[in-house]
Amino acid sequence: GIMRQVKRLLLNGCAAEQILIAVRDWELYSSYFTNAAQQYGIPVVMHYGDPLANNPAVIAFLNLLELTRFNFRRRDVLDVLRSPYFDVPDMDEACINQIDMISREQYVIRERQDWLDAIRTASIAVVDEDGEIHDALLSPEDGQRIHASLTAFFEAVTPPETGTINDYV
Repeated sequence: GIMRQVKRLLLNGCAAEQILIAVRDWELYSSYFTNAAQQYGIPVVMHYGDPLANNPAVIAFLNLLELTRFNFRRRDVLDVLRSPYFDVPDMDEACINQIDMISREQYVIRERQDWLDAIRTASIAVVDEDGEIHDALLSPEDGQRIHASLTAFFEAVTPPETGTINDYV
């Protein structure tokens, strides 16, 4: 539509400063214009910015705040740990990949304690009901390190039960 016409005008020598697109409801149409402009390689200057709720950093922060509300759901925890907007101490990509693999192996769905139990279990060899020995997924040292990092992460993102506004912030 419109961006194709704009591209045609630009290619025919029209100055970008002479093109104006006015819309009645910016919030309704803004994402269409910005996506179409990117698709056609058209640089645009917007009179209004994106709504704050559409900002990826704000979305990531809100997801972080929701972790405790939904009791540390597996997918939510992994999304926050992998987010480029957060640098979780002592958790690099390899560590997060191990946590992901262990959570699948141990069927972690949610619950802070289930996460920690899964890490602890992954650090020990297990003998199943058939007498087969299954090697530990983690060395004891890695298990302790990941357990401590995950515990610190959970504590850092869990708000106090009660407190002042400053306590919550």
